[in-house]
Amino acid sequence: MDKETRNKFKQAENKPDEARFPIGFAEKVLKIKARMLYRYEDSGLIKINRNYRGHRLFSYNDLIYLKALRKLVNKGYSINILRDIYYFVRKQNICPKTFLKELSEYK
Repeated sequence: MDKETRNKFKQAENKPDEARFPIGFAEKVLKIKARMLYRYEDSGLIKINRNYRGHRLFSYNDLIYLKALRKLVNKGYSINILRDIYYFVRKQNICPKTFLKELSEYK
């Protein structure tokens, strides 16, 4: 991630639920293709906000959740299990940073 991208991401911590990042920014931060983000959305892994033109916008929290989900994908978890985890975390109002930290400690 380049310095400018890192700074924008860091500034977003102040308003973590504000949808402000376009899909290209999410690709840079997560190091995955837009097609995979569309797939996650279509399979119900994440609900992505859209602006008045219909463009997808991600919040800081969305990106943190997606980062955590990517770690679980890399560990071999199925889409169905990931969907259940996502809804549980959202329903329990678990902070995305806490979720990612706990996940990092899990081996």
